Amino acid sequence: MRSFCFSPNILRLVAFLILSLLPHSVVGQEKIRIAYPTISMAMAPWWVAKEKGFFSQEGLDVDLMYIKGDSTIVQALLGGDIHAGYAGATPVAAAVARGGQVTIVAVPANRMGYL
Repeated sequence: MRSFCFSPNILRLVAFLILSLLPHSVVGQEKIRIAYPTISMAMAPWWVAKEKGFFSQEGLDVDLMYIKGDSTIVQALLGGDIHAGYAGATPVAAAVARGGQVTIVAVPANRMGYL
């Protein structure tokens, strides 16, 4: 069994990356909406950052929301309903191929978990 430990510096880096890629008009808003597609340990950094107040320490008022499915998150991102989201590469690549303005900021793993 693996144990997960998240450094506050890593979580602050995630907050910085999200903040740096958001349009300047979003930064001045009250809430920054971030979506995640599944309830699993892979989403723990988002919850830990929210619960420990790391987003607040950086001056961000983040609203985390569950949206089922990667492609639905990409659609919400393109529609402007959310400002950032956790999604796989396939729906992002499909959106970019169709002219969508979507950017992958970070990848949490460099190989499949079941290999």
